[in-house]
Amino acid sequence: MSFEASLGSAVGGFLGVTLFFLVRLWIEVRRSSPEEIQTYICGNAQNKGQEDECEGELMHHHGKRLSDKNEYIELGASNPLWEWTRDTCGRKPTGASVIYGPYSTDFSEPGMYSATFFIRGIGFSKPDEIIDDLILLEVDVSKMMPQYSTDQGKLEIIGAQYKMARQFIRAKHLAKGGWLEFELSFWSDAQGVWEYRIVAYDGLDNKPDNIGKYGANVRILFDKVVVRKINKFKLPWV
Repeated sequence: MSFEASLGSAVGGFLGVTLFFLVRLWIEVRRSSPEEIQTYICGNAQNKGQEDECEGELMHHHGKRLSDKNEYIELGASNPLWEWTRDTCGRKPTGASVIYGPYSTDFSEPGMYSATFFIRGIGFSKPDEIIDDLILLEVDVSKMMPQYSTDQGKLEIIGAQYKMARQFIRAKHLAKGGWLEFELSFWSDAQGVWEYRIVAYDGLDNKPDNIGKYGANVRILFDKVVVRKINKFKLPWV
């Protein structure tokens, strides 16, 4: 075999192996992309702030629903929104959360997951004009598991709550404008029921009134919570 033929064969083999590796790499990248498990609309049609809000969708303790299509489209959303206010609503007794629930079993297998909260602030100064960058919201992901208790010889089942991830959202975050995505990553053992919660620092439930310090024209809007499975990336072998 001539040198040119040997070289051509070697180059062809190298290119073939390289192409095979790149195809495998592309497949692995696609396979490892986060997989959407569930999307919960903050201003869903089932729970509108009425007293008989029920589990399965996000529920509310404070705020109001924006259902006017022209209004929420103008705000850059494709579905009704939930807006923070200090007005109480939903189930009694009123809790601390603006949004909470849905108490759902979202995970079929153990693994890493994420919950992304879509939130928008309106009426804030520019981020570089804010001097006191106060905490305005706390978002968290919690798991609830049944526990057993004996009181005077009587067996009772009580719920134990485990906070799996949380993030504090400050004024400079919301002052950026537009819809912002706040992603919390966490491990799920695929047990219990899960809750995605938003708490406002607005003077209620022993929280400081940080939101009130930015003026009466400030608005905070909530669109949805998207839950995804984070798949592992494995480097392909040849």
